[in-house]
Amino acid sequence: MEYVLLFFLGGIIGSFLNACIYRLSRGISLVFPPSSCPHCNHRLGPFDLIPILSYLALRGRCRYCRAAIHRRYLLVELLSAGWLCLAWWLTGEFSVFLWLGINGFFLMLAAAIDLETGLIPNKVTYSGAFFGLLYFALRQPQRLPLALLGGLVGFGVIFLVLMVYPHSIGMGDAKLLGYIGIISGAGHALLALFLASLLGLLSNLPRLIRGGRKTLTTRLAFGPFLALGGLVVLLWGDNLIQWWLNLFL
Repeated sequence: MEYVLLFFLGGIIGSFLNACIYRLSRGISLVFPPSSCPHCNHRLGPFDLIPILSYLALRGRCRYCRAAIHRRYLLVELLSAGWLCLAWWLTGEFSVFLWLGINGFFLMLAAAIDLETGLIPNKVTYSGAFFGLLYFALRQPQRLPLALLGGLVGFGVIFLVLMVYPHSIGMGDAKLLGYIGIISGAGHALLALFLASLLGLLSNLPRLIRGGRKTLTTRLAFGPFLALGGLVVLLWGDNLIQWWLNLFL
């Protein structure tokens, strides 16, 4: 029963994340105006806003104008619901679950907006970094210096890449990795960057093979890969680093 409740709660949070993705990427207030169809501007009713179920019941179309609803809405709600269930299953401890849940949502938000717009809003990374620092300041003050160091290392390593290869990556990615460094530590931030680079290469390898040199100059959203790397190190970073050390020592 607890997983059913968590799934439902995650869907509600995913619905809010969808509103954030749409509004932040367009500079619209998160509070006003009320939710409406982006095609016909008809205000949505309560039965249009039930996470996951409304999309399925309406078959992915607006109730009023029958325009197609982007599949991102369903995907984000499902991912959010699944993330809460996974975080609870792996931890079972409320404080750790809360930590994983909130940071996971910040990373999902950054990834989704980057996919849609090619930009990662400062509001997302700064809010996540503030939450991480506040959490450490209140609950684990001894880790606050390490969090600050992790943020500097995460931001600094991509900033150095930008100094050598301008326009190769965005400042939003540097701030996102800085946030990951704050919540996970310097070593984990570097691991997240390695995983993101590896995942980005593997996912785009077919395109590189088909497109040749021209594809090398194509700008790709790196934020989703960084966010995925951040999620992995949040969950299994210590185990991965220990495995790596045992492999070579």
